[in-house]
Amino acid sequence: MWVIGLYAIRTGDGLRLTVADAEFEVQMAVMWQIMHERRAVWRELAK
Repeated sequence: MWVIGLYAIRTGDGLRLTVADAEFEVQMAVMWQIMHERRAVWRELAK
């Protein structure tokens, strides 16, 4: 069974459909982990 992630991204001229990119997903997972660990810093920066 193939599992393919399909994403719709809103652009200036409509929607762009794209498939999942494994490298991008790893980068996003790291970003979310850092944001979670440093949420107090992000809260202060948002002020």
